[in-house]
Amino acid sequence: MSEDQGGFDQYLEPGLIVSVRAESKREVAAVVSAVVEDLISLEMVPNGSEPTFQEGEQVKLRYWDQDATAYHWSAEVGKLFPKQNLLTLSTEGAGVVQRRRSYRVMTPIPFSMTIIESAETELIGQHVPDLKTKNLSIDGLLFQSELQLKAKDKVGIDLNLAQELNAVGWVVRSEPQGAGVNLVAVMFLMLNKEEQRQLVQLIGELA
Repeated sequence: MSEDQGGFDQYLEPGLIVSVRAESKREVAAVVSAVVEDLISLEMVPNGSEPTFQEGEQVKLRYWDQDATAYHWSAEVGKLFPKQNLLTLSTEGAGVVQRRRSYRVMTPIPFSMTIIESAETELIGQHVPDLKTKNLSIDGLLFQSELQLKAKDKVGIDLNLAQELNAVGWVVRSEPQGAGVNLVAVMFLMLNKEEQRQLVQLIGELA
């Protein structure tokens, strides 16, 4: 893991999906709505039971890019706008960003997926078996699908291995590849310590 001095604006831009976690609270997804140096505005992705953040609270912000690099910031909650589901985060002075390049398993791994929440309401509840990963890392996975998934859709992932691993994630990118097929990137959220351990062990065994 490496550390650099850098504000949010050097790595993030409006429309990207990130995650936010406060101490002893679960990780939640958010969409970057605006960013200026060390100040960022986020729109929380509705999930029915979002944790309540407090002004002045310390949080961790995470972003996972298409190169399987995870970026981490420590930040402080600034202003809250509950009716708009918005909040602002800031870092003190020049922010410190931690970059961690995750090892990616390129071996196709079978998995199934259930659509939990989607902008396309007809997709909600749909179960898709017999999918295969294009790559897998501790932060998420990449796969192809004919479903018209969109950023901010929430999915359940079941990796079909000797020991089944269940995860919940958010679609962070969905790019058309032609012939009705999309390349979809999902960032894992809400993995507990045991699930993280299982995933690290799996990736180590396949490396």
